[in-house]
Amino acid sequence: MTSSTISTCLDAICWFGSWLQSGRRPITDLLLIKRACYRGLSSWRKGFKEAWRKLEGTLISMPINDANQPKVEEWGCTCPAFAVSRLLVCKHLVQQMHKAPPIFFFEAKRLHKLPFWRHKTLRPLEEYHDDSAAVTTS
Repeated sequence: MTSSTISTCLDAICWFGSWLQSGRRPITDLLLIKRACYRGLSSWRKGFKEAWRKLEGTLISMPINDANQPKVEEWGCTCPAFAVSRLLVCKHLVQQMHKAPPIFFFEAKRLHKLPFWRHKTLRPLEEYHDDSAAVTTS
């Protein structure tokens, strides 16, 4: 060993000894420090939650216009709002689903194929459910 290596080891031992004697934190804290990098949420998630909550409260004219044919299991709708929505949501689809819990907006997966949104809590209401296709697969 070179003298610089020994010096580095002695410095580490001295620091560790002084850290233990200071009584600030137990040794388990030092060993259990998580070494992970956390990223913030995607920029679209805040807008997605705001749009979803707004669409939950939007009134739908009854009966639904024949031109607007929402397909919950495929997550598609023929209404003009769905066609121009950057988040691929419309009031017809949102209101045919169970109320989304807060965790949905943190964990929902945005896909490039049908269905465009996927999460385990994303379930259609019973009257709109089709057993042949499932939105909730993960």
